[in-house]
Parts: sequence; structure tokens; C-alpha cells
Amino acid sequence: MNDFYNSILNINNQNKTSEISLVVKEEIAKLSQETSDFTGFCKYIAYAIYDRLKELSIKGNILDLTEIVGVNHTVIVTDTQPRVLIDPTFIQFVKNDNNVLVGLDFWPSDKLNSEILQQLLINGFLEIDNLKFENYINCFSNEYIKIELEEYILNNKLNAKKI
Repeated sequence: MNDFYNSILNINNQNKTSEISLVVKEEIAKLSQETSDFTGFCKYIAYAIYDRLKELSIKGNILDLTEIVGVNHTVIVTDTQPRVLIDPTFIQFVKNDNNVLVGLDFWPSDKLNSEILQQLLINGFLEIDNLKFENYINCFSNEYIKIELEEYILNNKLNAKKI
């Protein structure tokens, strides 16, 4: 019965940032042993993290950015409070000598708020609110997209894969 009430009230998903951080760091380390180039590994690592979070009873949604901005990229947004955006492969969207831009005519990192960019590059995730989510989504687009995180998650529960 407690599980039922906790799921309704989302009690078990409060203050899980340190657990999320550990999982993300461990999965980045595993992938780093196989490759130094994370390009094209967003779905792979997203589902690896998804499975680990599921084991820890941390709920969330896998978001396919193709549906939002037409970019083939996959991230996780947790159902925790605060919500956490997990994108450990964002580095592929940062201009450097080793990266090749595919499907875009600009580097998303150039459009992203510097605080968000640093958190993604250092941690692979960040705590988000509507403003940060909107900034993140719009770094992939030439046109401004008005998007509210809570509304998007709610309206897309059937399409998003639930942890």
C-alpha cells in the first residue's frame, strides 16, 4: 500500500540528484572505456541510464528530440523534484576539431546558456525548470519554440517511454 501512495505522491522521487549523478558518471565511464567519441551513442547511453534509474525506482521519461525539434537525439527527463535533464552525449554538439556536425547548420552549444552548457559538459545532466528546458530545446532550432516542460511531459506520456 505504501508503494501505491508513494507513486501517487511521487515521494520516492524526491531529492534523487546524488543518485542520478552517480548513475550518469558510472555509465559515462563505461562508455568511455569503449570510445572517446560519443557521437551517435545518445540512445545507447540513455537506455543504459534509464535501466539503472529504474532499478533505483527513479521515474522519468525518455524524450526523442526528433519529435520536438527534428534532431536525432535522445535524452531523459526525470520525474523527480527537481526534474533532471540527462544528456551525457551533448558534447557531440560542441564545435571542436574532432566533431562533425550532422543534420544542423549551426552548433547547438553556441546557442545554449553557458551555465547549462557547463553543467551538461561536466556532469552530463542538470536540474531543470521550464526556462532551462526551453533554452535547451531551442539550442537545436533555428526558430524559437515555446515549450513548457510540465505540459510537454503530461501531453506526451503515451508517446514517451516511461521508466
